[in-house]
Amino acid sequence: MKELTTYSLVDFERRSHGPSSEMFLKFQFGERPETILETLREDSRIEAISEDEVSSVVKAQIRNQT
Repeated sequence: MKELTTYSLVDFERRSHGPSSEMFLKFQFGERPETILETLREDSRIEAISEDEVSSVVKAQIRNQT
């Protein structure tokens, strides 16, 4: 995921829910989800992941943006 931030496809920010909570990274698409999906389809490392799984992540992101 962090590698995708290099190409501005994904943005992230460090988050925490308070002083007693652990730190975590929140990732969000940096481009239109459709553009991200096209880019992921071209990445040979993602070939093992089914298109349905990738599409479900993209659709969830679209729902979160509205």
